[in-house]
Amino acid sequence: MSRRIGKFSVHRDLIDRDPGVVALALGRVVVVRATDSFYERVVEYVALGDVFDYVPDSDAIPEYQVLITAHHYAPLDIVNYSVKFVKVSPL
Repeated sequence: MSRRIGKFSVHRDLIDRDPGVVALALGRVVVVRATDSFYERVVEYVALGDVFDYVPDSDAIPEYQVLITAHHYAPLDIVNYSVKFVKVSPL
């Protein structure tokens, strides 16, 4: 049996400064665990979703980096965001 699962973290500064952008990323997955690391100022997530690779139940949960890119359309003062999850380990 396998499932699409991954772990990633989001810095508290981004959560405090722009929670709407963080919500865009979290809206792509189902969070099954969130741990606030007070000293590192990050929230560590374990989540399920089709943005992750399939992982056998016996394997370790792979780590991902969340890439959030802002696309500015100056004439109309519009900002669109794209969210991408990139696997960083194990490769």
